[in-house]
Amino acid sequence: KDYDACIMYCGGLSSFLERFLLCFFCRLHKVPVVLLIRNSALLKVRRNTLMGRFFKFGLNLSNKVVLQGQKWFTHLENLGVSPDKLEVVPSWLSEDWKVSTTPVILESGQLIQFIFIGWLVKDKGILEILEASKALKEEGYRFHFTMVGGGTLFEMSSNFITDHQLGDIVTLTG
Repeated sequence: KDYDACIMYCGGLSSFLERFLLCFFCRLHKVPVVLLIRNSALLKVRRNTLMGRFFKFGLNLSNKVVLQGQKWFTHLENLGVSPDKLEVVPSWLSEDWKVSTTPVILESGQLIQFIFIGWLVKDKGILEILEASKALKEEGYRFHFTMVGGGTLFEMSSNFITDHQLGDIVTLTG
């Protein structure tokens, strides 16, 4: 099957090696690649280091590198990534956006809806979300939690939802 393009998210530093290998294979098959950077650890990598050269080479394998701010653009340009490959797509929240500290008062019986979109792994608090959902259900709170994504905890999460009869308040979509 022919592909028009490949879009890859880059998270932890170790995931970059895998993404760069995939970029290389896509390049061999003339498939354009867009990398979306999602890890601030890359901002600590310096140009004249082994890691800096590694990232310069790897990021230049892609056709575009999508970033969430000018700070990223400047840093990757300083690493030696071609500026024509870099594309800034600002976050939907402005940098001066402040979290409200005013409590929200819900009407009695009002349904609260939550959504998690991401990889279901321990570090993202999936186990805590499931335990909290179980406890809140037992206390009679009205809410619904939708979890979207795959990951190493997908099967365990599905089993937890079934075992604790949470299917009416937790939806796992994959």
